[in-house]
Amino acid sequence: MNYLAHLLLAEDTPGSMVGSLAPDFLRGCSYRAPNNAVLAGMDRHYATDRFTDAHPVVARSKRRISHVHGRYSGVIMDVLYDHFLSNNWSLYCHEPLTEFVSRVYSILNTHLEWCPPRLQEVLPYMQRQNWLLSYGSQEGIALTLERMSSRVGRGIRLETAVEQMVLHSAALDEDFRAFFPEVVSAVRGDPPGSRSL
Repeated sequence: MNYLAHLLLAEDTPGSMVGSLAPDFLRGCSYRAPNNAVLAGMDRHYATDRFTDAHPVVARSKRRISHVHGRYSGVIMDVLYDHFLSNNWSLYCHEPLTEFVSRVYSILNTHLEWCPPRLQEVLPYMQRQNWLLSYGSQEGIALTLERMSSRVGRGIRLETAVEQMVLHSAALDEDFRAFFPEVVSAVRGDPPGSRSL
């Protein structure tokens, strides 16, 4: 799961939302959760990742692109699933995606001191380029994967996975729809679409 999914799976509190993103911004920095709500959000993030990594439907999705992208299939699929979440948003949340994303940015800015240093640095770019909303388009996914490529290593072009996303779009969408209600139930303990926002 990538940023959008982790945020949706968080509890509807500032601490949980900050915590849901924090683990993805900890490389190379010293960070201690500033309060129990952020710590609980981080724990939920890790639980989500464990459930996702062990799920057979996610493994099936990875196999659809692994012949092209090999060991990077997992990180690519995290991003691609955010694309399918964005495009199926109304199945899982009553709050419109644009309003949810605006609220997330507001929460992160209001509680910036709770965020890991790397997230504090990245947030202005995330907001200006509207990363969270961009996942709904092929172009946005390509740009996200291109940014990830620059962190992975020289010569790695993860953005080419968009071709596989388009090629297997129907199958990946079916995989996502089969998987996501299960992670919602496992992590949040409520059925899809039930969140009252």
